[in-house]
Amino acid sequence: MRDSDVDTGREGVTARRVFRELAVRRRYWLVLVFDLQAVLDTAAPPGQRTSPPVERP
Repeated sequence: MRDSDVDTGREGVTARRVFRELAVRRRYWLVLVFDLQAVLDTAAPPGQRTSPPVERP
């Protein structure tokens, strides 16, 4: 069942928390995106690069 009362702020906080918890394990290639259009963050295992590299302003 989908929650129709969307709280995008809460969703963003939860997504970032889960991303950070996985990223600190340093075992996975990760990409955190918003609306499948904007890359917010990436992570990779030690010695590995994300693909493609993210250009940060």
